[in-house]
Amino acid sequence: MKRKIRLENGLLLVTILKDGELLLGEIKRGKTTKLELKLALQKEGFVFGIMEDNLRELALDYKGQLPIARAVYEFENAAIKPHFCKDFDFFAYLDLLRLNRMEKLNFSYRVRQGDDLVTVLEPPRYFLRYPDGRRRLLATLPMESISTILGANTRFLPSSKTIIARIDGIVNLSPQGVISVYPQKTMRALGKMLGKLHLKEALYIDEDVQRESYVYSPSNVQVGGTIKSSYIKCDGSLQCDLGIDDPLNWEKARIITGQNVLTAYLKNYKVWAGGDVFVKNRVDNSSVHCMNNVVTPVIANSQIHVANKLFVRRLEKKTQVYLGPTFVENSHLEEKRRNFRQHTKRLNDLEKSIAKEKFWLEFNRNKAVQQLQKMHERKNTANKAANLILKRFYDSLAEGLRRLEDQIMEYQRFLETLDTEYAEIQTLEQHMKKDYKPEIVVLEKLEPGVTIHAPNETFKVRETMTQIVIELDDVRGILKIHPFKLK
Repeated sequence: MKRKIRLENGLLLVTILKDGELLLGEIKRGKTTKLELKLALQKEGFVFGIMEDNLRELALDYKGQLPIARAVYEFENAAIKPHFCKDFDFFAYLDLLRLNRMEKLNFSYRVRQGDDLVTVLEPPRYFLRYPDGRRRLLATLPMESISTILGANTRFLPSSKTIIARIDGIVNLSPQGVISVYPQKTMRALGKMLGKLHLKEALYIDEDVQRESYVYSPSNVQVGGTIKSSYIKCDGSLQCDLGIDDPLNWEKARIITGQNVLTAYLKNYKVWAGGDVFVKNRVDNSSVHCMNNVVTPVIANSQIHVANKLFVRRLEKKTQVYLGPTFVENSHLEEKRRNFRQHTKRLNDLEKSIAKEKFWLEFNRNKAVQQLQKMHERKNTANKAANLILKRFYDSLAEGLRRLEDQIMEYQRFLETLDTEYAEIQTLEQHMKKDYKPEIVVLEKLEPGVTIHAPNETFKVRETMTQIVIELDDVRGILKIHPFKLK
């Protein structure tokens, strides 16, 4: 099947093979660019498995056909329904800002031993995703395979298809979809003198996180006071009751969370959040990367990279907003990819080492056999020198076998690790590809000096605009502006 796609100054001929699994492209006439080709394919509904390197070759006057899109494998982790939190819809986010309801937010989910955490709706599955968006189910894994989402202190009950808590503590859902429960550690305050803290618990700090503190938690972090010029990383959510500020301009000051950030104010800080960012008062002179939604009354002199929606009363001064998932750096995904590459290299090194060890084992075995044959021919089995040679061969073979067994066991461990990491990467990539509808909802005003960035458009605000919605056309990568009307 062939399809003609008209370009601004040319014609792209697309050949569809194997029921849409593979697309071949050829420029029949005219000149074009990689961006124009990509947008033309997206407009025709081909958005998955785009082979951008080949689009670049076509744009450089390549003569003939090249593969331009192909079906890709997708891993879909177990579908779950959490019992410890609720989903927000558009109007729930809007009402948090419009009706000043952020004071009621709380992401510290306490559970008791035996509590139901989630219901498993579907086990993990593998799909083939076609360039036009269709999906074909390849395999449904057994329910036992949901061990990939069982984190610390949790247990799966097959009879009820639920995951329960094995201890009292704080429940956390990581960006990889892993459900965990951790006990909570309580501290009065946190300071530089404690050094780098790598905890194995959720953390509650009654007062302030003082300057140049460093802490990592696999769960949630809750701070009763303020956070000043510190590095905090957690796989769950961060709540800071009185605000986050970096008065020292400390180069290592960061907030990195797998889930949400909730605070009173944000000033002079760099934040990356795998979920939502809620700031009750205002964001000043900060850089925020958010994988979902940002909700705050006022943003001034800041850079906001938001994958989905920004709800705000006022955008002021020289604020830059980067709208859409392409602008959000995913530190968790990059870290997982980096570890996956390192472990893959180690696996390849082990394969070479195992092959080398097998070669030397075979070599020594053959030498031992040859020595036995000589001894048999000479009928000199009692010769001490010959026996010593055989003993050395035996010891060498035994040591080689031990090393080979150790390497094979290490190889198996790395193989299991790679399988787990691949599933986590697939989950994070699916999170990046979820059905975003990026937009900015401005309840009051958008001031001159603000700039909005889309993949293929930059909009500089020249005059004050009030009560508007700025939507991202994700096919063409441009912005659409219209008045905000509460439905």
